[in-house]
Amino acid sequence: MAAAANNIQKLEVEIEVNCSADKFYGMFKHDVQELPKHLPHLYEGVEVLEGDGIGVGSVKRWHYVLHEGGRCLYGQERMTVVDDEKRLITTHRVFEGEVMNDYKFLDIKLAVTPKEGGDGHGSVVKWTVEYEKANEDAPVPTAYIEFVKRVTRDLNAHLHKHALVLKDGYTYNI
Repeated sequence: MAAAANNIQKLEVEIEVNCSADKFYGMFKHDVQELPKHLPHLYEGVEVLEGDGIGVGSVKRWHYVLHEGGRCLYGQERMTVVDDEKRLITTHRVFEGEVMNDYKFLDIKLAVTPKEGGDGHGSVVKWTVEYEKANEDAPVPTAYIEFVKRVTRDLNAHLHKHALVLKDGYTYNI
């Protein structure tokens, strides 16, 4: 669903997953550099360039495959808000990479909430992409929504197959 205010537009998607909110959020907060190992068809690498990689101000370079069978792209992003209590990472503000050819800015927000009545099992993953086109010919970034849907689906399946020990000492057994 797209919404607009001025020239800033937004796309959102919510996806139910079987794993706990802590487990899913934990992969993006504590162990993001391991994503290429778990999802090599989507990520070729994640590098921390500045900061600790988990806090506000951290800068990361993502090497990702946006379209199935496509070439690897890259984007650099800065984390602007991290709220562990709400399991919210805002924003992966992308400021360098191929995506900047089409957009003045592109922000990606991840919020993970426990599913109501799920007794700790299951959660809802919400991705928000806010952007401003560089020009009127630039496409709506629906490819990025499709990408995060694949990431969510495939990471959920992976987390259910494997027990993961995250760098901060969290252990998640299925």
